[in-house]
Amino acid sequence: MSVTRVRVSPDLSVARVYVSLFPLKEKEIAMDILRKNASEIKSELANRTRHQLRKMPELNYYLDDSLDYEANIDRLLRGEGENPIL
Repeated sequence: MSVTRVRVSPDLSVARVYVSLFPLKEKEIAMDILRKNASEIKSELANRTRHQLRKMPELNYYLDDSLDYEANIDRLLRGEGENPIL
């Protein structure tokens, strides 16, 4: 699991955390586990940054499927997938 990007709202109250899970098959199950443990992750992050942040933003997690998209394009360019044009 890797955090690929974080987008923070202008008022610093919400952070959208994009996570890449590669090559894990059951990504939705992993995302559910991540979301269920979100409060513990936020608490640990707040403890580690307590002297650097005035307020800890709410963390919302999203699946970043850009690596899957890139792998699919690469597979299609190699000719391993279905080509609807031919």
